[in-house]
Amino acid sequence: MSIQRNASELIINFGGIILKYTPSKYNICVDDRKENILLFNSLHGTKSFLKVNKENDIIKCLDKEEIFPGNETTDVQMLINKGFIIPFGVDETENLRSVFDRRINSKQLNLIISPTEECNLRCQYCCESFCQEKMSKKTQESIIQFLEKNINQYNGINIDWFGGEPLLALEVIEYIASNAIRICNENRKPYSSFITTNGTLLTPSVFELLYKLKVLMYQVTLDGIAPVHDQQRKFKNGSPSFEVIFQNLSAIKETNVGKHAIISILTNYSEALKPYIKQYKHLMHESFGDDQRFAFACNLVMDLGGERIDQYRDELVDSRGMDSFYEYLINIDDIKMRYIFEEFLNPGGMLCYAARRNSFVVGSTGALYKCEHLFQQSDSNGIVGKFSVNGEMILDEKKMSQWIGKFHYCGNEDCKLLPLCLGEDCIKKRVFSRNENGNSRFCGYNLCHFQKKTMSSVLRFLDHERSLFAPYDL
Repeated sequence: MSIQRNASELIINFGGIILKYTPSKYNICVDDRKENILLFNSLHGTKSFLKVNKENDIIKCLDKEEIFPGNETTDVQMLINKGFIIPFGVDETENLRSVFDRRINSKQLNLIISPTEECNLRCQYCCESFCQEKMSKKTQESIIQFLEKNINQYNGINIDWFGGEPLLALEVIEYIASNAIRICNENRKPYSSFITTNGTLLTPSVFELLYKLKVLMYQVTLDGIAPVHDQQRKFKNGSPSFEVIFQNLSAIKETNVGKHAIISILTNYSEALKPYIKQYKHLMHESFGDDQRFAFACNLVMDLGGERIDQYRDELVDSRGMDSFYEYLINIDDIKMRYIFEEFLNPGGMLCYAARRNSFVVGSTGALYKCEHLFQQSDSNGIVGKFSVNGEMILDEKKMSQWIGKFHYCGNEDCKLLPLCLGEDCIKKRVFSRNENGNSRFCGYNLCHFQKKTMSSVLRFLDHERSLFAPYDL
């Protein structure tokens, strides 16, 4: 069942005053393949999640051929509150501009810092060149000086530690983070931090140190059971990495450190994982499912360029192939796990960080990029500036202006998921496109937005695993 926009308004009578309402054009309706309909409004995000029995008359309020007479005010008010019906004449697309402006012009400084571009793994699908090593003390001091000089321009600081493998340069993380925290404390500004790590060096003692440095979010990759993972993610010398990572995570689980931390175990889906999905899900559930510090995420093995991917192309799954992955997981009905998708399902959640004015990728040399993929491939065309030795951020304003998000760039008025990406696709693709006039009516880079094609499966998956859809009169 799909919900179309209602051409005729809903007429609702409150105390003799006639109010006109119409269904939102951002309503998504998904059959849960049981007896219910899952309702989602992308402009209201996860707050709109609702599960309604297929036979419930409330569904008719969203049918373009129905006019609701106006007596069942409780039902109507609930639909209004969740954004499924709106006052007639409201321009929802125009209302998205405020969401866009808040995202683009956020006064939080977001730095994705690579303490080193070296890595101790050589994953088959990795696009990185590993051409630079550890960040010099001079560059570290430049970053700290910049923060000290400019902290009052920002509402707060967030640092994402990235690589390479950032834990190969733990002392760099410790030095920059401790100073950034000090600067924020002195100026009464909030500080937050995230790390993407392969987990091979994430021992309990390292985890405890990072947690003291206010790293609360962790992303660690396990690509399936040991034979599958080890086929894809090997050490530089060719030895397997699964057991090292798994033992580190298990050891952390045995500690009481990191009460407020979230360790997201990311699984990159490939053809190689298909036969082992049930076995892998049971392993993760038995090992980490009862610990609230652990969560789970899914992704595609992506072709992000580089030479290694050429030898792995037969294992790639397209974006629609994720539908099968979600269905496999749903059919393992005896266990449920804490899979996280909410970040992408709220307004602006799919808008790339590169679109923000105050978001930068910082290479280990101090070079500034907007896109981590250009940084990973050491593409000098992607450099938009640098940190100077005296703590100045020197930017190429012409290059910078190309990266700032453009509202509703796709021009697609019919997309029900417009509030999630705000009409921007892959900004790297836009910046380097030869077609200067080329607004596309459709998303052209589905690696960034593959969840759009699989939205029905994502919503069914979240309902099955986490019961996030509020039941209405079931």
